[in-house]
Amino acid sequence: MEQKSGVLREKSPWVLTGGIAAIGILYALIVYAESGGGTGPENATTAATTQVIDTIQTQGILGSLYDTGSMGDTTLNPNATSRADVVVGNHFANYCGSPETGTNCPTNPLLQFGDAKVSTLLSATTYDQDRSKAVNQFLYNFIPGPTNNFKPLMQGGTTISQSNLPVSLPTSDPNSSLYPSPENEFADALSDQTLLSMARQAMGEMIAKRSTPAISGNSETIMAMMDRIATSRQLNKDWFTSVTNTNPISALTSQQMMQEQLQMQAFQVWLEYQRYLQMERVEALLSAMVVQGYRQRQAVTARLGPVGSTGTSSGGQ
Repeated sequence: MEQKSGVLREKSPWVLTGGIAAIGILYALIVYAESGGGTGPENATTAATTQVIDTIQTQGILGSLYDTGSMGDTTLNPNATSRADVVVGNHFANYCGSPETGTNCPTNPLLQFGDAKVSTLLSATTYDQDRSKAVNQFLYNFIPGPTNNFKPLMQGGTTISQSNLPVSLPTSDPNSSLYPSPENEFADALSDQTLLSMARQAMGEMIAKRSTPAISGNSETIMAMMDRIATSRQLNKDWFTSVTNTNPISALTSQQMMQEQLQMQAFQVWLEYQRYLQMERVEALLSAMVVQGYRQRQAVTARLGPVGSTGTSSGGQ
């Protein structure tokens, strides 16, 4: 008992010191955040992430409604007149692969068909310049192109009216009632963008976490930070040794152990917040699926009429 008591008396100062240190660190973090000291980097990171996503959304809408090619790389073909010019031209110039005979097929397998495979987005924690261009081109190819290019309609700065029809409508037919009005066409196209924005938001989150610094002024992206914090422990045998070692010389002190635990708990809280945001995006995508199903039923009803409203009579009429 005396020996055990002696051990306890010997270790208790370390445990007490470690507990006080951990409480002190936690208190300092709370005071730092609540005093406004921690809001700067966090707000800057959130703003940078939001800017990436909003840019993807805005450019995607412009590309879909007005066929601007704004999400595609137009530097190789600045005179591109259509979405197809951008997609096909950039593919054979930047992302082709054997046995294709493009002008500049990449030797890097990550960039071969980089405009057409989702690994372009997901197989990295930080995008370099070439990968960023490939990601932009993939996203431009991923979202459907416009069924009706409204660019000629809007170039003159006039309002949408029968006197300024989109080019795909038969303007020469005097019986315009047979065709959708420009207002209806634009309203339908804009409504389609609300659904497509769900997909852009999900993709934008993946892209932003690989291109936005985890802390303002730091070059490490959010995804790289997550990878480092997770793998430096779970996949690091030295870490397991340090937290399980009973050798008092090489083992972590009680203070270090408490600090490690506090860091992991803080990371877990942040991950829970990220999961909540992810579930919001999942719910938005599920809502989009419900709306799309309703739209399809409406389209069938408009084409065939309500169920039971038509049919042939069996009475010889």
